[in-house]
Amino acid sequence: MNEVRVCENCKHHNPIDNLECEKCGFDLSFCIPVSEDNLIQKKCLRSLSDGEEIALKEETLIGRDGVNADCFEKSKYISRRHATIYIENDNVFIIDASTNGTFINGKRIEKMIKQPLHIGDKITFADLEFILEGK
Repeated sequence: MNEVRVCENCKHHNPIDNLECEKCGFDLSFCIPVSEDNLIQKKCLRSLSDGEEIALKEETLIGRDGVNADCFEKSKYISRRHATIYIENDNVFIIDASTNGTFINGKRIEKMIKQPLHIGDKITFADLEFILEGK
């Protein structure tokens, strides 16, 4: 069970030890830690090639420059900042910012346009395929 401090200003989930929001700098010293399990349904991307799972947060950068960068080092076609996935009110969205494209269920999405994602969607980042799973 992971506990976090949710910023009252921007709603970013911060590690429990943070007394200042990583995103906006808001003072978290009066924010009561809560279980992350109670905040949002767990959603993840699961690799169709090796089953590797990437847990999604409110904002997840996909690419060689993000937190999960090691997962994307496997491809020379993935951009440093390929796409960003957002969870808003338990809905999942993606914005492509890449050169080689992002595909949902085989259809290329428009660059820099917010697109909805649904559980079971197959997402392709250049040459890597994932499926969106939720619990």
